[in-house]
Amino acid sequence: MHIPQHIRQQACEGLLHFVPKKTLARQLGVSQGSIRDWEIYVRCGFFDWIDKPWITRRKELLSSAVDYWFENYPIGYTDVAKRFGIRPGTLYGSIKRTVAKLPEQLRPKRIHFWDVQRKTLGYPCRSPVDYSRKEGSF
Repeated sequence: MHIPQHIRQQACEGLLHFVPKKTLARQLGVSQGSIRDWEIYVRCGFFDWIDKPWITRRKELLSSAVDYWFENYPIGYTDVAKRFGIRPGTLYGSIKRTVAKLPEQLRPKRIHFWDVQRKTLGYPCRSPVDYSRKEGSF
């Protein structure tokens, strides 16, 4: 969805005046996620997103953020995204693509669970209500 420039400008002014994000999103009719992302840009001093909305990825910062995340692995990707002024979703996708290229032995342990397929159980799944019923009670 395209967000007009005057809305982005009002959001920037609201963020600079410390208007709460939920209130700002409600007033401007945009998602809270957009306000969160713009708040990250404002905190890092990036204001080009107001008049050039296509500039949301800074490739040099993105690669630096991915490297930083791998060096300090137990850190959350949202913390790294806020530090580098990148959308958390963009950083997550980039980390995921980088991890997919790594050999299995070099991948961090927790990342193995990002793409785990659901396993089917060898027995029928029953709800707690089913356990309380007796045969022929209904």
